[in-house]
Amino acid sequence: MPNQEKVKSFKSVGNVLNRVVSDLGLEERLRQHTLMELWPQIVGDPWAKCSRALFIDSELFLVVTVQDASTGQELSFLKRQILGHLRKAARAIGIDIKGLRFDLKHYHVPNAQKGPSQAGCLTLPEPTRADLTMIKLTQHEEQELDQLKHKLSDQEVGEALSQRILSLFEGSLRLKCWRLTHGYPSCSSCGYPEHELHGQQ
Repeated sequence: MPNQEKVKSFKSVGNVLNRVVSDLGLEERLRQHTLMELWPQIVGDPWAKCSRALFIDSELFLVVTVQDASTGQELSFLKRQILGHLRKAARAIGIDIKGLRFDLKHYHVPNAQKGPSQAGCLTLPEPTRADLTMIKLTQHEEQELDQLKHKLSDQEVGEALSQRILSLFEGSLRLKCWRLTHGYPSCSSCGYPEHELHGQQ
């Protein structure tokens, strides 16, 4: 009997998480996060080292922070070419991108590369690879991965990029699930569980 109660309990938690994910629009956030993680592959070297995708704004522009004005200028010259690759990857993931914006103000070294005194916020512990492997994806999430796989096979994105997209999206699903079950704070705008505490911000 206790085992059946545990199974029911896990199923009800899974159902609640599914509803939370849908209600808060987290699926869209995961797709956007996956696209932003692809920025280094889309833009290539040497630009991947001096630029980083920040967010997708309300006008569906990908906002990219750049290290300095000259990097922003050089990337502006390549904007049409980059946007072509970006839109192809975005379509494969199932999101729409209208354009690109470059931002000089928000470039900083990621917290992982900073010392504790530089970070300016409390970084919460992250799961190990083993922790993420232990996460059991829900039937809904498995279906979403299958749909993405079929969509990618219909798009001309190439096998390597297709595998990278699938891997990033699955990793994002597992990380989101791990953070939700470990009580991480959520973004006040989209509800996505964050890995940092920013105090007043």
